[in-house]
Amino acid sequence: MRCKITDIIIISFAVIIGILTLGEDGPSKSSMVKSRFDLPIWHPDACWDGKLVPLAGSGAVGHLDGPKREIMSGSAIAPALAILPPEAGPYGCLSYDPKLDRIHFVAGSARGYLDGPFSRARFGGHSYAEVVRTAAGGHLFYRTEPQNNGILRCLDFKKQEVRTISTKTKYIAGMVVDSQGKLYIKDMYSPLLEIISSDGSVEMKSVEMKEKSVSGFSGLSMVLDEKRERIYAAGYRGEEWYIYYWDLKDGSFHGVLPIPQKDQPHRRMNEAGPFEGTYLYNQMSCFWGPDDPDKRFLYIRPNYTHLIFRLDLEKKEIWACGVVDNYVRFVKNGIPGNLAGWSAYFTEDGDIATDIPFWNRPRIMMYKRLK
Repeated sequence: MRCKITDIIIISFAVIIGILTLGEDGPSKSSMVKSRFDLPIWHPDACWDGKLVPLAGSGAVGHLDGPKREIMSGSAIAPALAILPPEAGPYGCLSYDPKLDRIHFVAGSARGYLDGPFSRARFGGHSYAEVVRTAAGGHLFYRTEPQNNGILRCLDFKKQEVRTISTKTKYIAGMVVDSQGKLYIKDMYSPLLEIISSDGSVEMKSVEMKEKSVSGFSGLSMVLDEKRERIYAAGYRGEEWYIYYWDLKDGSFHGVLPIPQKDQPHRRMNEAGPFEGTYLYNQMSCFWGPDDPDKRFLYIRPNYTHLIFRLDLEKKEIWACGVVDNYVRFVKNGIPGNLAGWSAYFTEDGDIATDIPFWNRPRIMMYKRLK
């Protein structure tokens, strides 16, 4: 997805029917999972209904808030639109009110550049050809403004205001927020990682630059493992690694999912199996899923690929998620059938939300989880 909204989705409708204690093939006993399902989504038997159901969007192109099934968007929308806190149209940000089941503008109904209360704020907009960097954590949502000279804006949902963030990083490759509101920004061309705390203090940290790409570390999708103090990243057209991480304790670089080199064998494109020999489209987003407090499983969605992949970081296996016999499942071997939509993310209970892009009647659809 070119205009990446965010890799974090927050939905508060979990129904708790029990606590599952997991065995040796999953997270430790200390990691109790609360869910209305008796299986975590990473379990081999977990599955989803293969029939798409509508979540939001009328399918018409335009700009209209209101009941979630009636809204209109003038540009590509993503699953995060119906959750918190999304973009919509070329200039604004929308939010979803579950009590009223309505989607409405939060800020930026007109184009421009203006900080302040949500009711007055303006944004420079975006287009399909631009890459918007985003990060969300707690009540804060950050996004870059390509059409406002690349500045960084913050939406504060507690204070109900928009403000511009002053950074020392000139070219932002990617960013991520921790649970305390600390923002990590990776510079595109240098080894510097800028760390901005919630009190405004700034720390510049140097990390190893062992991966190469066509344009520095352009287009990083980043997620944080706070327990292990690691930032995982998916780069854009890297040479050696699809996925890697930096250890924040010492700044060291560690490869995770290798890119097959010319003299190395590889499986068919998008085929599940061991990390070694995996062949994917070399641009992707990465995100954590539910039911995994120990951060053992990392999920990726390569661009122009209608599948989701799950990386088992302990066993070094990659599973592919797609359509199998009219259901949606993860498979350990082979290539499942394509999913609909342009991107895909999990809700808190494990439903799969995906967006139908603007050239095919923009809507947000969902594969409902069955078990």
